[in-house]
Amino acid sequence: MRGRPKPRDPLEAAWLAFTRRLRRAGLAKRPAEPPLSFGERLSALLPDQADPLRSLSQRYASWRYAPGQMSLDDKARLIAELRAYRPTAARARSGE
Repeated sequence: MRGRPKPRDPLEAAWLAFTRRLRRAGLAKRPAEPPLSFGERLSALLPDQADPLRSLSQRYASWRYAPGQMSLDDKARLIAELRAYRPTAARARSGE
């Protein structure tokens, strides 16, 4: 993203990379779409991947909106899972 500084937190950076990867697969996050809504929309579009998508978005939202509630081990695990996630059989639509 040009003109924006890189996120300082590794989890924020992992989430942004996750959303960019999904955007390239045709599943763009809407500009003001919260993480939980994004996860639910993705789950409907990719039902075979619904569980991991819901889990990733719920855990990220928990960290983002309730800071200090996630252990360092859980945070490291979420970062690794966000970095490892690859959409399979993604539809080339952005969320109808």
